[in-house]
Amino acid sequence: MTGTTASGSSGHRGRPGRELTTASEGQRSLPPPEDVGGAPGYEEFLEALADPDHEQHDDMVSWSGASFDPEDARIERIVERFDQLAKKWAPRPGKPKATKATP
Repeated sequence: MTGTTASGSSGHRGRPGRELTTASEGQRSLPPPEDVGGAPGYEEFLEALADPDHEQHDDMVSWSGASFDPEDARIERIVERFDQLAKKWAPRPGKPKATKATP
């Protein structure tokens, strides 16, 4: 994740001077699967996935759904979802308040 100000050239809009966080691709972008066994279990999991001769390779491929790629954070899907939420939560112009007639 990298930060930029709203007036920066990142293409993201926000309040002027407000720090924005942006997602970027990088090493081990995807979090480990649940119940992988903490850092040591994740290391073993990655070793087993990378080595077809590893004794647990087939089990780990099956357990992870055969599509786990620790380098792919699926940035496009994340950005798409953030854009949907931003549109949903964007301030909308309010209805003009009725003025009270004075006698």
